[in-house]
Amino acid sequence: MTDESPLLDMKFILGSMGTDILNAIAAGARTIISIRLASGCPEECVKGRLPVLIDLGLISKEFNEYLITERGIQFREIAALR
Repeated sequence: MTDESPLLDMKFILGSMGTDILNAIAAGARTIISIRLASGCPEECVKGRLPVLIDLGLISKEFNEYLITERGIQFREIAALR
């Protein structure tokens, strides 16, 4: 098992919508509305996946804005290679 395995396992947990939401946040979307617009995901999906992304340590919530974490950046780099 490599150090990348736990991060790659998250790819299956998040699915394509979760990954799209993470990519939208990485691109600068910070609020639910901007994340919805940037990701193309329905608001209900965004609201449902944000707590999962937080629990996995891929994003953080500060006030009413969402920011990608270092772990989220690592995940995106590894996931892009696979």
